[in-house]
Amino acid sequence: GGMGEVVLLKDHDIERMVARKRLPESPGLDQILRFVEEIRTVGQLDHPNIVPVHDVGIDASGRYYFLMKHLQGDTLESIIEKLRQGDRAAHARFTFPMRLQIFLGVLNALAYAHRKGFIHRDLKPANIMVLGQEDDHDIVKVLDFGLVKSFLPDPTHAQDVEITQAGVILGSPLYMAPEQARNVSDPRSDVYSLGVVMYQMMVGRPPFVAQQSIDVIFKHLNEAPPAFAALWASHDVPPDVEALVMRCLSKKPEERYQSMDEVLEAIRRAASASGHSGAFSTSRTLGTSGVMSAPFLADASGVRAGAPFAPNTSGARTLSLPADAAPAAPTRRTLPLALFGATLLVGLIAAAAWNLRSPPPAAFQKLCGRAGAAGAGACATAKAPVAASTMS
Repeated sequence: GGMGEVVLLKDHDIERMVARKRLPESPGLDQILRFVEEIRTVGQLDHPNIVPVHDVGIDASGRYYFLMKHLQGDTLESIIEKLRQGDRAAHARFTFPMRLQIFLGVLNALAYAHRKGFIHRDLKPANIMVLGQEDDHDIVKVLDFGLVKSFLPDPTHAQDVEITQAGVILGSPLYMAPEQARNVSDPRSDVYSLGVVMYQMMVGRPPFVAQQSIDVIFKHLNEAPPAFAALWASHDVPPDVEALVMRCLSKKPEERYQSMDEVLEAIRRAASASGHSGAFSTSRTLGTSGVMSAPFLADASGVRAGAPFAPNTSGARTLSLPADAAPAAPTRRTLPLALFGATLLVGLIAAAAWNLRSPPPAAFQKLCGRAGAAGAGACATAKAPVAASTMS
C-alpha cells in the first residue's frame, strides 16, 4: 500500500492465509493518524466489493497493523500490462462487457463508501483487484483506503478535519482530480479518478502522461483529455461510453456526474445503447462475447497497433508532494504559531494515548466500536501485541 507495508502471512490460530498491512518503521505522526483513520474506515465499510478486515493490533515491535482477507487475482494495473503485452488469454477474458462489469463493481464500492461519508482519494488500477475465480460473484474489490477522508460532519467523531500537513499534496498524479492539487476533494474527485481509470482501460493509457509528476498535475489542471480517436483512430468504443468518460474528466466538479449513482445510471444507459446491457444482468464473469480490440493489444499477427502505451511515465505511485511544486496552487494562509502548537500538542497526546492503551484481544468491530447505532466515533480499544509464534 502507498501508506504502509503489505505482506502475505499465515495465521496459525485459524490456519488461513491473510494479508497484513502495517505501518513502516519510525512513522511520522501524520502517518500514524492516517493509519488509524484507515482502520476505522475500513472497519465500517462492509460491502462485497471492498476487501474485508479480519483483525487489528500491534505486533511485537510495537507497529500497528491490520489483517485483511487474502485475495487471489490480479490488480487492474497488472491486467492492463498483460493487455499491453498482447496476452491472448487476457484479451479473451477482458472483453468489452467484462470491462463494464469491472467498472460496475468499482462503482458499487465507491457509491457505498460515499453513502457512508468517505471518499477514497487514491483510486487507480493498482488499488482495484479482479479475483481469479471465474465463478466469484464479487469479482471486483477496491483496495487501499490509506488516503480516505470523511466529507460529512460527524459531531460524535473527534477527528482532525485534514490530517495532511499544510502545504503537502497526497495522491497519485496520474489519477488525481485537478482540485486535489489544491488539497480540496469531495465525492466528485473520486468520479474524476474513476474516469481516468476507465479511459485507460478503454484506450490503453491514461489521458495525461509525462516524465515528471508535476507535469502530469499541470495537464490535469490545464489540458483537455485527448479524444479516443486521437490515440486510437480506429477505436470501436461506443460513443456513449466515450462521452460518459469525458464527462467524468471535466475540470470543474460541478460539470461532472455529481455522484457514483449518477455514473452508474449513465453507464447502464450507455451499455444498453451499445447493445451490451447484458453486462449488468449478472455479476458472474462473462464469456468471450463482445470482444473489443484495443490499441495496446497485439493483433492476429502479433503486431501492436494504435497509440503507444507509456508504461514508465511518472505519476502512478501514491506520493506526498510539496504544494508549492504544484502549478496554480493557491496561497495558503499560515495558522498563528500558538494555534499550530496547540493543534500539534493535541495530535501528540492522541497518538500517545493510543500507544499506551493495553486492551484485551477483540475482533475488529470491537476495536473501533460499532459507530452506527451508538454513534461511537474514535477507536476505543486495540488488540494486544501478537506473539511471534502466532504468524509466520
